[in-house]
Amino acid sequence: MNNEINTTKKKLADALKLLMSERAFEKITIQDIVDMCGMNRRTFYYHFKDIYELLDWFYHEEALEQLEINSTYESWHNELLYLFHYLEANKKITICVFKSLGRGYLEDFVYKSVFRVVKNIVYDMATDLEVKEAQKDFTAHYYSVSLVGVLTHWIQADFTPSPEEITDMTKVILKGTMRDALERFSQKS
Repeated sequence: MNNEINTTKKKLADALKLLMSERAFEKITIQDIVDMCGMNRRTFYYHFKDIYELLDWFYHEEALEQLEINSTYESWHNELLYLFHYLEANKKITICVFKSLGRGYLEDFVYKSVFRVVKNIVYDMATDLEVKEAQKDFTAHYYSVSLVGVLTHWIQADFTPSPEEITDMTKVILKGTMRDALERFSQKS
C-alpha cells in the first residue's frame, strides 16, 4: 500500500514538474496535473491539500531528504554539492519556483532543511565545549542563512559558477570557522 501511495505521489509530482517546465506556477491548476496523469481531483486531494504541498513534497523527497539524512561535519559538502546539482539539473523548475513564488519561498523552504543539518553539525562539534544552547542555535542560524544566501545568489547568477566550484569555495570559507566560533563562545561563558 505504501509503495502504491508513493507511486501515485510521484506521478503527480512528475506531472507538476513537467507543467512547471512549460509555464508559470500560478498558471498550473490541479485539474492540469490530474489530467496529465490520468487521475481525478479526489485522488490528488487524498494525497495533498494543494499544489504547494505537492511542490514541498517533491522538493523534500528528491533533494532535501538527502541533506537531512546523510550530513555530518566531514560530509556536508557532498550533500551541498548534491543540492546544487539537483537544482541545476532541474533548472526550469527552479527558475519557475524562483520567479513565480519568489525568492522568499525558496529560501524559507531550503532554510528549514539546511538549518536542521547545520544545527546537528554545530551541536556535534560543540560536545566538548561549554557553549550555551542559544549560542549554538545562533551559530547554526548564521551559517544556514549564509548557505541559503549563496544558493539563491547562484540561481540569480544563472547557475554560475559550477556546483563544484561553488561548493569548493564554500568549503574553504567554512573550514574551521564553525569550530572557531564555538570556541570563542565557550571562552565567553
